[in-house]
Amino acid sequence: MVDKIDFYTSFGTAMAAIIVSASAIKTKGPSLLITDMAVWKPEPDVREFVVASLHPGVTEDRSRRLRWKVTFAQDLKTTSRLPISN
Repeated sequence: MVDKIDFYTSFGTAMAAIIVSASAIKTKGPSLLITDMAVWKPEPDVREFVVASLHPGVTEDRSRRLRWKVTFAQDLKTTSRLPISN
C-alpha cells in the first residue's frame, strides 16, 4: 500500500459517502480489504480502514512500518487459516 495513489479503480469508504450523496450510484463502498499482512475493515465512525485481524506470523510492530498511521481494532484477532479443498 502507498500513502498516495495515482488513480482510483473503486471508491473508498469516505469517497463513497460523498459520491453516493451527490449521485444515483448505490454503493456503501468497500466492506473488506485483504492484504498479505492483515484483514482490514472500515470503521463506520471515521470511515477509515482498521486492522481487524493479523495473519499468522505478522506482528503489530511489522504492520506499523507502513507509510501511514495504522489503527488496530480493539478486539484484534489472528486470521484463521481455512483448509483448501479440491
